[in-house]
Amino acid sequence: MSETMRQSLRRLAHAFGKLARDAGASRAKADRLQRAYWRLLVHLEAGFNADQRTDLQALLRLVRQGAAAKSVFKPALALFAPAALVDWVSTNRPGLPFVLDDAKRWLVIARAPPGAPYVEAVVLNVASRLTTASQTQQFADLFDQLWQKEKAMAVKFIYDRRGLPPTFNYGTNPPANDPATNLPDPATSPFFQAVTQLLDSSFYGAPNASTSAANINLTAAIIGTLLQKEIFDPASVAFGPAVNDAWSVSLRDTPVVVGTKKNRNLYDEVVKVIPALPGRTNQKGDSYIAFQELASVTSFCADNANTVPMDSAYFPNQVRIGLDKYVEGTPSQLTLTIPPLTGAGGTDSGFNPEGTRAVGAISQAYQLDAKANVIRVVDRITELYMQGLLPMNYDNAAKAIEEYYWDSEDRLNEGARNSVYGRVLGTPNTEVSKEVVPNRDRDGLLQRFVAALAEHDRQQTISDLLQPGAARSMSLTVEQVRKAGRDVLANASLYGWGGTQSLARRMVQHLATAMEILKKPQVQAVFGVTSPYQVIERVSRTEFGSVPNLLMAINVGEAEKGIHDLLAKYLPAFLEGNSGQPLFDIQGAGFGVGFAAGGIQGSIPTVDERQLKTYAQAWLAARSYGDAQVEKFSQPQDSPYTGSMPTFGGAGGGAGSGDVMDKLRQMVSSGSAPSLDQLQQLLPAMR
Repeated sequence: MSETMRQSLRRLAHAFGKLARDAGASRAKADRLQRAYWRLLVHLEAGFNADQRTDLQALLRLVRQGAAAKSVFKPALALFAPAALVDWVSTNRPGLPFVLDDAKRWLVIARAPPGAPYVEAVVLNVASRLTTASQTQQFADLFDQLWQKEKAMAVKFIYDRRGLPPTFNYGTNPPANDPATNLPDPATSPFFQAVTQLLDSSFYGAPNASTSAANINLTAAIIGTLLQKEIFDPASVAFGPAVNDAWSVSLRDTPVVVGTKKNRNLYDEVVKVIPALPGRTNQKGDSYIAFQELASVTSFCADNANTVPMDSAYFPNQVRIGLDKYVEGTPSQLTLTIPPLTGAGGTDSGFNPEGTRAVGAISQAYQLDAKANVIRVVDRITELYMQGLLPMNYDNAAKAIEEYYWDSEDRLNEGARNSVYGRVLGTPNTEVSKEVVPNRDRDGLLQRFVAALAEHDRQQTISDLLQPGAARSMSLTVEQVRKAGRDVLANASLYGWGGTQSLARRMVQHLATAMEILKKPQVQAVFGVTSPYQVIERVSRTEFGSVPNLLMAINVGEAEKGIHDLLAKYLPAFLEGNSGQPLFDIQGAGFGVGFAAGGIQGSIPTVDERQLKTYAQAWLAARSYGDAQVEKFSQPQDSPYTGSMPTFGGAGGGAGSGDVMDKLRQMVSSGSAPSLDQLQQLLPAMR
């Protein structure tokens, strides 16, 4: 036997050993079956006639091409089963001819079902145990049951809602649940459809190719990769490049025991392993795998393929480790679900979109914490509860308060939170580390950006209609918006690196936990109110002597969070001032006519332009800025270049402390005392 034939038969034996494991056999039993089947294959191949050898070569080609075990089972069964039974009975039971007849009859009863554990059925059970017709029927019934179980098992992909925006997937009008799964079908979501349409048109070149059985695992891994990168909007400028990057990763080589395979083969192997793990398949035989989960596990397995390749006996253990890492490593989302006040219901690598989002999250946290008293009120409620001063029994609300109390050591206290606000947002009367410069420039930069947006909106909707040519050029105004937005991005990037992102997630989680307590009906009943905001007002008035301006705090917080999110989303648009492409859409001959009438498509689509300007108007209204202030802040200003990367050696984004001391020594030695302006230039913290 040639070495090539030997390797092919070994692969076939490995495939059927895996099939036995999938059907429920233990690892030890599956390995034993694999070895037995290997010996049987080698023995039988030597006695095949010319026709059988032709069939064998066709079967081995399927194996070499990476075909799934189920797809090679039926031709292998037809080829090897009769020969195996005849050979074994002739050798081991020459005096029992009826066993051969019963074994042949079992093959008819079982109908050679694809997916049944062939090795266990033929090599061990049928060949070694069948001695009567009744036993033959029992084994036929047993393996019919196993086949029905295998046939019913199905893998369904779903979204892991952790870390996703509240309106992701189906928006505010989700479709009805699928009766078979009791979950909305992800295939009906706009995001899923956008990904599959792009894959079909740009990569496969055929409709519905991305959702075929051969490609659905690859499509699911690409979707999961996009979601892990927090690309939730198909209209984002980063959407297409991200899909292309994920596709490119699937074509990379990954090592196996002998040679290499593509990462997309790894995706298929992971999808095969997960349903076989304990607790991953329900009683109906369905197994649910989250898109993000598949992307995370396949990335982990690919990174460690040199140690544990996909065809290793330890690969299922590697998948299980990857699942554990995914569960423990999923980041908290940066979005707070705040109940309504009323009603029932890059070209520059130094700019950091993740840091910008983190600064926006801390901005919202500051408004809810320092201005709206959310955490302060819940802390006081917790103190009263633990002292037995609240008329509450032990229910789910009390349990939530109790957990909040005992988890306090894992949260930032008020002083630590204020230090974060002072460093990242430049809030006054806070203590920050001497190694950093507080972000004193943030508020002014944000004011100029918001005012520029408001001025552009005013000119677009009023001035150019009533007094054409009287106002500043629209191109000048929109470029002022771009410049002001870039300044905000640089500032947010500078203060959004490293621990800022970790602290943002921790503070958002703290506020989310506190808000859940305030929304408990039992807590509201104690204070005789019916909404979380009324609880804040009641406790603030009685315990702290003042009532916070909730309307201002919530509107400002949501506006600042939304502005930073959109800035991060369209970061390249604010950096491409010399590209010739406008920032916003320019309509044709008359507003609302569209691009077909000579308009120009901008970097930011109209829907997000309107959202950005709505946030700006809400921010100005909540802060009570008048027209005179808006006009003042919207005027072009020559702002100095601000680095978006922190410097090493302390002092945040300013000069190092050693440089400052050298300059002060030179001034003193020359007999000239530094003026206040000179000190402010040397020490940004004094501004």
